[in-house]
Amino acid sequence: MQVSFLWERFKKGDAAAFETLYNNHIDELLRYGSRFTRDTTLIEDCIHDLFVRLYERRDSLNSPNSLKAYLLTSLRREILLNIKRQNVPQKDISQSEFILDIDIEQAIIRSELKQEQLEQVQQVIDSLSDRQREVIFLSFYNGLSNDEISQILGINNQSVRNLLSQGLKRMRSETQLPSLLLITTLSKFI
Repeated sequence: MQVSFLWERFKKGDAAAFETLYNNHIDELLRYGSRFTRDTTLIEDCIHDLFVRLYERRDSLNSPNSLKAYLLTSLRREILLNIKRQNVPQKDISQSEFILDIDIEQAIIRSELKQEQLEQVQQVIDSLSDRQREVIFLSFYNGLSNDEISQILGINNQSVRNLLSQGLKRMRSETQLPSLLLITTLSKFI
């Protein structure tokens, strides 16, 4: 079923459409939320609050260009606000640490890469800025466009391109892996 059709049905109060929207996006939202905190209860609460707020305000909601980007943006904001309310000491809450781990065991099973190469990729990922890690995650794992990523992060499109380019350039130079192999690794195992 088309997302725009579901959205319109949801806005008219169709509970089945609301449930379908939730079910279609819950796994992706849980994965994205886990990149900000390991507190699964907080993530689940934020997702719950997000969908409750959507339901309560459905009459006044516009149709987003990208529902996925809209939901990820809203969840990001919700999680960062909750972390801030918990008085977790951080330099700048809008730059909260973004966690990006490669499942090394799965990667070894599914690829031709050696464990040392995957560990090297993980070390380079860990050395990237939080924004670079988040842009790489949204681009390769969620398959979002630069426009959608810029909407989620609240930055302009050129900044997204720069962050992605700088992150990938650094990863290529520090891992000495061919670009295609590096990108395949990122898209499958993050």
